[in-house]
Amino acid sequence: MAIYTEIKKTDATKIVEEFALGDLVSSSGIKNGSVNTHYLLETKRGRFFAKIDEVKSELEVKQELDLLFHLRKQGFPCLQPLKTKTGRYYIEFRGKCLTVSRHLDGIELPIESLTGSHLGILGHTLANLHLIGRSYKKGIDNRFGFSRIVAIYREVRRQLPSHLRNIVRVLDDEFSYLENYLDNNLPKGIIHGDFTPRERISELRQIITTEIDFGLTRKETIRASEHHFQKVFDFVKPDDFQIDSIFH
Repeated sequence: MAIYTEIKKTDATKIVEEFALGDLVSSSGIKNGSVNTHYLLETKRGRFFAKIDEVKSELEVKQELDLLFHLRKQGFPCLQPLKTKTGRYYIEFRGKCLTVSRHLDGIELPIESLTGSHLGILGHTLANLHLIGRSYKKGIDNRFGFSRIVAIYREVRRQLPSHLRNIVRVLDDEFSYLENYLDNNLPKGIIHGDFTPRERISELRQIITTEIDFGLTRKETIRASEHHFQKVFDFVKPDDFQIDSIFH
């Protein structure tokens, strides 16, 4: 279930009026997804996506919009937000940012139907994103970036039971190493940041018709840390503590 903020019919009518989309015919929530709320709005002028950012601040929404405009200008297939009648690309809706983009036609494929050809196209599209991202010089705040991970670890560290002290030693060494190594030595670039089996995949030219969350990638960190974190996993037993609540 990914409908966290309900858009009632009266709300949908106001939204299509604000974005000059024509008379509302129908509106329905999209249950696929995990973080944000999406609605499909159908008007006499066509079909549109309404997206409510459930976790991003206004500044983060502006940063994402700026990146989308850059990618679109470079020819990358991604959703293009529409303007309101007053020239804004988002509106405030119940304390959150709401954007609207035109619906992209395509076929939603279940995971079991994906073939090597599909994955090859997706891989090529993501590679193009990485290459195009080199020309984007602005920074983007990443809520899953290293500074956020450090803050989460410090909170979790205080809650770990004493019999997991071996994990604490390994993680302390790892974070100490990464804090001194990350920014000065590893390349940075734009990546998709939310590419999982739950995302929607189109079989037409609009290859990726998903919510697009981008962050800063430090791909060398993964390779440098694999061995250390595997040692951590060897220590952990499923009943030791619950992680889910930490990340939500």
